[in-house]
Amino acid sequence: MLSAENLHVDVGARTVLRGVSLEAGPGELHVIVGPNGAGKSTLLNTLMGLSRCHVRKGRIIFKGRDVTREPLYRRARMGLALAHQIPPGLRGLTLRELVSAMERLYGSAREVEWAAEILDVKEFMDRPLFTGMSGGERKRVELYLTVLQRPQVALLDEPDSGVDIDTLERIERLLIELRRRGVTVILVSHTLYMLEKLAGHGAIDRVHVLLEGRVAASGPPGPLLHALREGGFHGLAATAG
Repeated sequence: MLSAENLHVDVGARTVLRGVSLEAGPGELHVIVGPNGAGKSTLLNTLMGLSRCHVRKGRIIFKGRDVTREPLYRRARMGLALAHQIPPGLRGLTLRELVSAMERLYGSAREVEWAAEILDVKEFMDRPLFTGMSGGERKRVELYLTVLQRPQVALLDEPDSGVDIDTLERIERLLIELRRRGVTVILVSHTLYMLEKLAGHGAIDRVHVLLEGRVAASGPPGPLLHALREGGFHGLAATAG
């Protein structure tokens, strides 16, 4: 469904990704972990086509098509969607108004009512979008808007950071349901507790560990998550060679 092939990416004058490769099939959940500054967000932004990420070398293949030079809006039309790490506040626009506008592009919100129920977003419909919301509330709304786009591949950048336990459990349920419905998910996460629970449900297909812009280890979740808990990122990389 989506693959990155030997991606070398610059952001401004700095090289952030140095030969990253991964491949995710239909309906798979892949998790990207790594310390701050490892290149996790840059990888998702590059896959989505954000202009500040300059691909110096390598390719991005989406549904069998090379989209490395395709602009963001074309990738979105093909079925890619990105949930941002920090959604921006928008004054003068309510969630209901944005949902109404999105329905004209993506279809009725009733078709994804299951996501609204899991994320419990109905109470936010008439509030200014993201303005005055807590971190967890912002993440829930951002995830709902992502699902509303009917993505074939959802790129989720730390939806579990800075949220309470209730929101964490809602995100876990959403991820399981997305996978069950055949949506490919690439998730950046720091929450080992949630990842271990997802792995226990058999919901994670592969874990990729990024260090200094490179994939230091990649494999099934059980051994990698255990190694992360025992030795941290660098201990895992040393073990993996």
